[in-house]
Amino acid sequence: MSYAAAGPCSIVGTKVHLTGTGSCTVTASQAGNANYAAAADVAHSFSIKSTQTITFGALAAKTYGDPDFAVSATASSGLAVSFAAAGDCTVSAATVHITGAGSCTVTASQAGDSGYLAAPDVARSFTIAKAAQTITFPAIADKALGDADFDPGATASSGLVVSYAAAGPCSIVGTQVHLTAAGSCTVTASQPGNANYSAAADVARSFSIKSGQTITFGALPAKTYGDPDFLVSASATSGLTVSFAAAGACTVSAATVHLTGAGSCTVTASQAGDATYLAAPDVVRSFAIAKASQSIAFGTLASRTYGDADFDVSATASSGLPVSFGAGGDCTVAGTTVHLSGAGSCTLTASQPGNANYDAAAPVAQTFAIAKASQTVSFGALAGRTFGDPDFTVGATASSGLPVTFFALGTCTVAGATVGITGAGSCTVTASQSGDANYSAAAPVSQTFAIAKAAQTITFAAIPDKTFGEPDFGVSATASSGLVVSFGASGSCTVAGAIVHLTGTGTCTITASQAGDANFASAPDVSHSFTVKAQVLKPAATCRVPKVVGKRLAAARLALKQRHCRTGKVGYAYSRKLKRGLVTSQSRRAGRVLRANSKINLVVSRGLRR
Repeated sequence: MSYAAAGPCSIVGTKVHLTGTGSCTVTASQAGNANYAAAADVAHSFSIKSTQTITFGALAAKTYGDPDFAVSATASSGLAVSFAAAGDCTVSAATVHITGAGSCTVTASQAGDSGYLAAPDVARSFTIAKAAQTITFPAIADKALGDADFDPGATASSGLVVSYAAAGPCSIVGTQVHLTAAGSCTVTASQPGNANYSAAADVARSFSIKSGQTITFGALPAKTYGDPDFLVSASATSGLTVSFAAAGACTVSAATVHLTGAGSCTVTASQAGDATYLAAPDVVRSFAIAKASQSIAFGTLASRTYGDADFDVSATASSGLPVSFGAGGDCTVAGTTVHLSGAGSCTLTASQPGNANYDAAAPVAQTFAIAKASQTVSFGALAGRTFGDPDFTVGATASSGLPVTFFALGTCTVAGATVGITGAGSCTVTASQSGDANYSAAAPVSQTFAIAKAAQTITFAAIPDKTFGEPDFGVSATASSGLVVSFGASGSCTVAGAIVHLTGTGTCTITASQAGDANFASAPDVSHSFTVKAQVLKPAATCRVPKVVGKRLAAARLALKQRHCRTGKVGYAYSRKLKRGLVTSQSRRAGRVLRANSKINLVVSRGLRR
């Protein structure tokens, strides 16, 4: 048989020699001989791995009941180490839990992998001592002879069962104490321990066995807050003095109860006992304390006038609690301060809603009248005026601040506060304020002023010289007042209305006058003089037609006459351009030369065509 090796290994003689880690394959061959054919090769492979070790320190001793703790170990390969436990413990991952007193062995293992062989296990053992325990044994209250058997109530911190022993006039029946006579009894609690706990130190409790007593304490009647202090009484069968304690809306001093509020009061009668008697069972008596009633004192209120200053009101409750106020009508109240908001009446209601100790008081209302406030009008004197002055405004104020109205008598009018003058004379303007819901009407105030007549002037143009024999002609003048101007004549002329007639040669003076009327003073006369010349006869002339369109008929006639023409037929028609009385057309065009005294027909406007 011959061998061949492949991988980190070689054949030395008939032995395999390992040269490194990895996978080694060894093939066995038999070439046969004269009698045997060659055998089929057989190959086997195996892994060549590194070794590893575990480092796991010693574990300290423990006591039963110690908390769980962690252990740690490392493999030289760096692979994770796992743990197993035996004895009085368990392990989960790396956490050890103690299950009893005794000993515990924790084994650290590393199973290897493709590169490492399993490490040799490392075991660590430690002792687990018994746990200490204590007994909790409350004091035992003194007992009355004849009381029922009772459990003393001791417990061990281990949770193990406690046993009892008794000394004195008492015995242990099962786990209960049985009283056999009066005197002093001592009960001792013991716990001997077990596999996991050491024995606990004994604990003894002593108590007295005394006679019992009871308290007689009658029921207490209901009270009302504010009732006077009162006495309570109770007796003990032992004859010992009974004491009292109070809870709720009351206090007690010795046997005197004092009510501190409405609600309820509980009085507890107690007797603490002595060397012979046990404390008596407390007797509790409770009673209701009703709220006290209360009333409000609120006096009548005097009448007021709108505009009076704010004022304070006051009312008191028999409870001494603060009183609040509400207002209805023409007033408001803030706290105790009343404000008048108008004329009429005001009702103030005093209220006290009560509290924990007092019922609400019946509200008390007081009503008072609020008269309208008086007011005055301030209206200053008015200066004199002249007819024709522009409209002007007047001003007046009412002490109430209400708007003032005006009316006028005489030669004037008033619209709102604007006065218009309608003529000369006098004007009386009266300022009034009629009042409203809160103010009485003010006394009217009148102011009168004089209105003088207006001055006027006459506008009267100069009159050119005339030649005796010329036809009558009209004069015209206007007064600034618009009144009609009259004329007077002196000298070589007369005037009728506004038509002047020449009576001879010489000088003619025309005087324009306006005598005034109720509203205008007379205007200063205006006079104009002109010379009336003698007529000079001339040879027969021709008619040179003048332009008379746009002139008044009288002026047109005069212009024609001055050009030795005569006025022919005069017709009338409506015009598109010229006002009534103006010449709108003439039968011969201006500038033509005709025989002397030729007739020129005219058309005069009746007015503008619409």
